[in-house]
Amino acid sequence: MKAWGTQPMLVSACVVAVALVGLAPSCRGQKSEAEPGGATPSPRPVPPLPDEAYRVEWVANTVPPTLKPGASATVTVTIKNVSATSWPGLNSSGSEPPSAGAVRLGHRWWSASAPIPISESPSRADLERGLGPGESATFQVVVTAPNSPGEYELEFELIQELVTWFAAKGAATLLVPVRVQ
Repeated sequence: MKAWGTQPMLVSACVVAVALVGLAPSCRGQKSEAEPGGATPSPRPVPPLPDEAYRVEWVANTVPPTLKPGASATVTVTIKNVSATSWPGLNSSGSEPPSAGAVRLGHRWWSASAPIPISESPSRADLERGLGPGESATFQVVVTAPNSPGEYELEFELIQELVTWFAAKGAATLLVPVRVQ
């Protein structure tokens, strides 16, 4: 299993704030009206799931075994919540923005010749509703093959947004071999 997130990512604080917390005015040098004196409001902490909640079964996927370089394909990935805890979905997390705290699906490509991922998805697929213990859900996601031909693994991973990746709590990821030719 590949370790998700083991390589440092250099992202500006502004980009993170805009994308995850919605603090665009403070990033552009404008004062926020939410706090006296223009201070940037602190985001509310997102409550993590209990450690035993980060258990997933990868049920099925429709990733094609072969893709053309740079080609995109819409695939489905079906997961099952095998924990005893409900997972919050996009509109059931109770946090702002709605994605904060929600369980989402991310993906990235690995090359057999490189110890670090060659690309990560710029977006995540959303769990539209909460998912109770024993329930399954299917994500639909567009994946784009690397531009260079070769043997790759497409890795899927769940995340509790703004909290942690499931693998950091011991959950398995889904690795699908894909030949790009």
